[in-house]
Amino acid sequence: MLIQILAITPLEAFNRASALLNENKLDSVVYYLNIAYQEFPNEVENLIYLKYLEDRKVGFNLAFEFTKINKKSKRISAIALLGIIEGKKYNEINNFLGIYPETTLIGGIINFYNSIQNKNYKGAVILGETLLSTFNDILRILGEFPSPMLDTVEITYNLLRKFRDDYLDFTCQNFYIENCLKYIPTLESKEKKQEMYNYVILYGFWGLISDAKNFEESYNNLIKFVKFIKNNDCKDYQKLLIIFTSIQYNFESESYEEYKKFLSAVDTLENYCPNKFNIKIKLLRAYGLRGLDMNKKALEILLSLKDSLNESQKRFLVASAIDYLDLQLAQKLTNEFNISDSSIIKILDPLKSCELLYNQRKLKDILKVCNEEIPERAYAYFLLSKKDSAIEIVNNLMKSLEFSNKNYTYYWNKGWFKLLIGEIDSSYYLTLKALEMKPNNSFLIMNLGSIYLAKFQIDSALYYYKKAYKVNKEYGNYKESSFFQVLKNDVELISKIYNLKVNSKEILEEIKKSD
Repeated sequence: MLIQILAITPLEAFNRASALLNENKLDSVVYYLNIAYQEFPNEVENLIYLKYLEDRKVGFNLAFEFTKINKKSKRISAIALLGIIEGKKYNEINNFLGIYPETTLIGGIINFYNSIQNKNYKGAVILGETLLSTFNDILRILGEFPSPMLDTVEITYNLLRKFRDDYLDFTCQNFYIENCLKYIPTLESKEKKQEMYNYVILYGFWGLISDAKNFEESYNNLIKFVKFIKNNDCKDYQKLLIIFTSIQYNFESESYEEYKKFLSAVDTLENYCPNKFNIKIKLLRAYGLRGLDMNKKALEILLSLKDSLNESQKRFLVASAIDYLDLQLAQKLTNEFNISDSSIIKILDPLKSCELLYNQRKLKDILKVCNEEIPERAYAYFLLSKKDSAIEIVNNLMKSLEFSNKNYTYYWNKGWFKLLIGEIDSSYYLTLKALEMKPNNSFLIMNLGSIYLAKFQIDSALYYYKKAYKVNKEYGNYKESSFFQVLKNDVELISKIYNLKVNSKEILEEIKKSD
């Protein structure tokens, strides 16, 4: 029997391979085709090619197994290569470099996938860019082959298109945005184009903006995103808000300068795409205004959009009302929107809100409801003359601050806590640091007044309290009644801590007169 097999002619081998092809005996088919290839290479290539047309998966497997023992046919290896790439079996791909040297077009494509497999991503981008720079010309040349030769070039044509699509998938999803955008227009399918543009939005710009090394780089990428929106006919992507707000991950201080740049990007977007993003631009503007402590203006914008907001945007509106310290409005909106967010409800619940309990001086209720991570518990201890317990909480709060970003809230809170434990000079320095970042925040200016009050320099304290009131009215930081409630709280607390004979009512009346 063995002698018989060894003596088989190429013609007999071809016939046997043809007969076994539909019996799923792949090993035998490949064995006989290898013998037949000695005299009938074109026929063997055509047989595998026709099988590929009939059943791509079987055709790929047949070509791949044949190539393992016979690397002479570039046509068959191209079919195998296409199957490997479509199946993402990149670890097999370097076996084809002997058939297609790196200097050839297909060899370069093989090298591209090898680079990805070896995590040489920059090399893959450079190589892909080189190959695709002549992509359209190559496809045009292949398209000009006469019809009898189309079967010969079809595999190469499909291989090139698959490589082009994979290059776009790779660059669009891995933040190589300029490379990605350059070749999206070469796609024939409108659906594929839209898919790639969505990748740019979802993976590309979001990643570029949120993962940038610093705020300046993040901002520059945000401007690139705005230009992309313009160049993409200002189409309304659902991810627009996410992309814009992702810049906050790189706010280094959350200063006015950073929020001003954010709003400049919003202005650019509005100029590029007037009326295209009406609601979304207003939402972005409200977000930026909140960062500038212009809470009243932000709230007015959001209230004008009230009937158009989705669930998360409604919570944003309620949070903006809370930031403005209009808790009555926040409660009304919470009821109207049927919001069940526990964090919001707790702030507004008069029986659980530490801030509301403190405003009403329900000190014993504060000790029942508010844990030792809440400043109002320390305030209650101060007012109850339990100074040691209060200072212990404040010191722990300052320790926890060290794990946060050194932004304006860090300096603001630490400056305030330092004042509560008697470190006035340190409090003054820290408060000024916060004011450098947020110069028009009335509560920070109010804290300067409280620092001078602690020194019993009443004229200087009144100067800063009046200035805080004026700034609050000009910029719309906080609701006026809430501003005076906070001022009353601070004056009474500092007076108690520093044992001052000060009448908070008289101070508030003096400030109101300055209006």
